[in-house]
Amino acid sequence: MVGTLNNLASGFGQTLAAAHAPVGHAADAGHGAAAAHDAAAPFVFTAPEAGPGFALLILVFPILATILCGVYAALGVKSKLPAWPAVALLGAGFVTTLMVASEVFASGAPLIVNGFEWINVEWKTPTGEQS
Repeated sequence: MVGTLNNLASGFGQTLAAAHAPVGHAADAGHGAAAAHDAAAPFVFTAPEAGPGFALLILVFPILATILCGVYAALGVKSKLPAWPAVALLGAGFVTTLMVASEVFASGAPLIVNGFEWINVEWKTPTGEQS
């Protein structure tokens, strides 16, 4: 599946590079100023890469906090005890979000984290090879 995504990404990048016209900024029109960017440079599209697996914890921590609050409510806890694990789990989700953001900014490419595969579609040629 990663190979298919890379093929799609490279084809999409080539299409965008061909469609990129050398035009300057609208504010530069009529002023004789040079364009702010190199108009001859092609558009660069980076293929998605595999992301960090711990990114799924961004979803797990708030869900777990909600479940714990529900358990505390079912048990009839009337103190501030449910607040501590809820705040800690939400804080852990925030820290995890910052860690994933640092991974994304460091890689410079889109990242894909496969947490759940809903539908798997594979195209095969008549000889049985994947295309």
